[in-house]
Amino acid sequence: MKRISIFLSTMVLFLSILLISCENTTKYQELTNTQYSEILNKEQIIILGTKVIYKEKIPITIISYKTKNEIGNIEAYNENGELNYRKALITDLKNDKPIKVLGSNAKYKYASITFLDKQMQQNTTKLLISYNNKEMLVDYNAPKEDSIIVEIDNILETNALPSAVELNIDFIDKNNNVIFRYPSNQQIELTLNYYDYVFSSMALELLRKSEYKKISIDQTPQAFDSMYDLWLHTLTIDLTDEQRDVVIDSLDKLHSNDGHFFTNLREKQESITSNNKLSLHKYLLDTKMGIEIYKTLEKEIPESDKLWSYLEKVIEDIDGANLDFVSKGSILTQIYLISEKIDKDTVVKGLVSKQLNDLNKLYSDANPSIDTYITAIELNELYENVVMMNKEEVYNFLESVQTTEGMFNIDGYKSGYDSLATYLAIRILTSLELPVPNEVQLVKMLEKIHNDSYVRYQ
Repeated sequence: MKRISIFLSTMVLFLSILLISCENTTKYQELTNTQYSEILNKEQIIILGTKVIYKEKIPITIISYKTKNEIGNIEAYNENGELNYRKALITDLKNDKPIKVLGSNAKYKYASITFLDKQMQQNTTKLLISYNNKEMLVDYNAPKEDSIIVEIDNILETNALPSAVELNIDFIDKNNNVIFRYPSNQQIELTLNYYDYVFSSMALELLRKSEYKKISIDQTPQAFDSMYDLWLHTLTIDLTDEQRDVVIDSLDKLHSNDGHFFTNLREKQESITSNNKLSLHKYLLDTKMGIEIYKTLEKEIPESDKLWSYLEKVIEDIDGANLDFVSKGSILTQIYLISEKIDKDTVVKGLVSKQLNDLNKLYSDANPSIDTYITAIELNELYENVVMMNKEEVYNFLESVQTTEGMFNIDGYKSGYDSLATYLAIRILTSLELPVPNEVQLVKMLEKIHNDSYVRYQ
């Protein structure tokens, strides 16, 4: 239980980014060029291909990308002009095969096919994609992006459980010859969905169905450019000494002179060269992840006196700010859990005591959601019952948004699943000592998602 609570407040802010409002005023549009640039600059990626798919009339942009260490997919959407995105499927970048295939049969059903062999890319004109006994033929003509992203709903069973890559693909030239067949003579390789692996593992552990276990890999990454990648990697991989050194070195480079941590190296460089600084509380998420990594690796937190000075400034900065329940509650939770790691939690309780007074009012004004309830749960655990919760109201809401497969999704969806939302829903129910509805089916789904979140090929 302690391991689960260590990472929870970070998850709350991730869920806040991902949650989709059901209000009539919400407007979804395709990504703007500025938002594409924001993703490119923030994540330091090379975009290989893009495709917009529609989920319940909401345009979701799938971006296939690469860095010097990995190939992956980003799922992004534009809500009321605000960019929201997350990294989805990720695999190591190895050039020992002519193509890379990442397939999703989860919330969004698609396959991204990336060419690493330029000659094969030039010669391919069609792809025959099959799953069980169903096939689809896809034209691949100029201009040819390095990655082609294909929706695969029509060849997947409507009631199929989420699955990793299980597609067969024939690459066909202009003379209708099959020039490459996937999969073919695969060597040992790991395809890993960090997001699903981490949160399905934590959900199953919370339900006491399995212990959280990390994965061993042979490859040592050269470096990490972003805190989010570091955080997920540390939660997922059983690090060797060499791999630990890379993580710590990458983490140290994201540390600021003011005691907090940056999202990525570009953000750090911009803060130095252009004095482009965010509001102080905007650095809390990355600082929280950085401190968790140091603690996980049993390393001393650097310059804890500067970190404490930063937290004091954040507390002063948010005093009197006009924040909603989830925003204010998440900030107060982050502050406490960071301060706890440097033995300042008792001091923090005194400094924020007056800011706790209006939480009940803000809570009563908030819309029911997984985000609202998990924020209240954490506040009550850390600051000793500062929010009054109605158990029956919470249970009825969660039961109403649970999917027929037993899972939970980001607000607004009644099909598919989101592994973080599912974990948080279970966390809410178990914390309030409420039964988990449809638990048998839920566990079956979680075990399938967990097993399919990483695939080793022989």
